[in-house]
Amino acid sequence: MDALFQLVPACRDQQESKANILKKTKEYILELQNTIFGIENERRRLAEENRELMQRPGAAAGGATSTTASSSARSRL
Repeated sequence: MDALFQLVPACRDQQESKANILKKTKEYILELQNTIFGIENERRRLAEENRELMQRPGAAAGGATSTTASSSARSRL
């Protein structure tokens, strides 16, 4: 239980019952899962955008065209 007390930010520096530590641990796990879900969605979106940019004419050359396309993509965010 002490390990959870130290890992869960909402439980630090407080006296908590075991039930409350477990409740806050569950909430923290759900928060982390939501963060991971969001990061995975962003990664998929960026991978798709990268595929689209790589399919543009001149993308295989690598030079200024790729940099310009990447800058253009970033400005849309």
